[in-house]
Amino acid sequence: MIIKKLAFKNFKSFGENLENQTFKDLDILTLIYGENNSGKSNILKFIDLVFKRKVDIGDSYVVEGQNINKPTGNSSFWKGKIINNAFLFHNNNRFDDVLFEIELGINISEIGKLENSKILISDLLIIKDYFNLKITGKIIGLPDPYDSEIILESVFINEKEIYFYQGGIPTRFFKDTSGTVLKGDSVTFENLMGLLNDRILFVDYNRFIHQEDRDNNLKRLNPDNFKNWLHNMTLDPVKYLIFEDYIQFIRDNSSGISLDVLTHFEPTFSIRENQIDVFLKSNSKRLPINSFGTGIMQILLILSLIYETNSRVILIEELELNLSPKAQQELLKILTNLLLSKKIDQVIFSSHSNILSKLSNLSVYEVKMLETGCSKIKYLSKPAKEFYQTDLKVLNEIASAVRKYGVKGLEWD
Repeated sequence: MIIKKLAFKNFKSFGENLENQTFKDLDILTLIYGENNSGKSNILKFIDLVFKRKVDIGDSYVVEGQNINKPTGNSSFWKGKIINNAFLFHNNNRFDDVLFEIELGINISEIGKLENSKILISDLLIIKDYFNLKITGKIIGLPDPYDSEIILESVFINEKEIYFYQGGIPTRFFKDTSGTVLKGDSVTFENLMGLLNDRILFVDYNRFIHQEDRDNNLKRLNPDNFKNWLHNMTLDPVKYLIFEDYIQFIRDNSSGISLDVLTHFEPTFSIRENQIDVFLKSNSKRLPINSFGTGIMQILLILSLIYETNSRVILIEELELNLSPKAQQELLKILTNLLLSKKIDQVIFSSHSNILSKLSNLSVYEVKMLETGCSKIKYLSKPAKEFYQTDLKVLNEIASAVRKYGVKGLEWD
């Protein structure tokens, strides 16, 4: 699965001009760059928001005279409510819906997992290894300012409409084909759309491993429970097999780089006063994981998240975070190898790094904040040189200010 096209409006810093917020040629490696507060992160957050599972809401009940809707569990990504997530709408205008159109490339082998796969392939005239799936929809504000709801409006496969929503009534298989045996088949449609559940992994800027109290309840991996997640895999025979496979995954995908603590990854554990810690070896020394610096932790966390998930599209905020120029290149090499090995299908990342901007064979988008207060997306063949130029005037002003305090400063050429 890859995201081929993305268009949206009225989301956070992005306003009503759809032409200003459209991606038309997303590649398997896509770089998004721009100044701070230009809206880069909002793009990744939007993709994550759309494809994250929504919440089913059950019957309401009354508490102190107020009607409360009780969440009943996770739904699919394309239906249900988004709860406890405020300020999604541009200028916080909850009366203007967020509208979106997304086109995906899906491998036909994914459909092969479904019960009615042959009928689907025949009816939809799928003749290639990949087919296009386009969805359109909207996110509407609800009375509670922290809640909203996603509504799927149409679904097309290879430009053939298989779902549309009108007047509050969904119609599936097909709007214009009455002879298909799938007409109105909601189960097959649910299964088809279910192929897109849990396929997006958003790695935000929180990539630090923290102190952790011992917790025996295995939770979905995140930076706050990494040590427990790792240790809990060693506690029974079945999970230990997963642990061994994970160790090999880290080693295999770190081979050929200079980070020996990962190429010879061998974690051990200690528990003291209910605090758990992870130790790693480097040059025959066994040290706590936090002794190896934030760069090592970042790469290890990204690899661990990719291992733990079934996601095919990886979104990474500020990929160069805490990484030296060499480590940036090595992380990108790791991600490229994961793409080549088909572990993942696409990486979309934001960055300010001059090192990463020099890559070739990737799609590049620049994001700018306009005077109107709206973000604008622009496709470029490569990043603009002026974005990375040094402002000599500012640097010399800094040097002059330093000299005033009796500290030797240098003029920049």
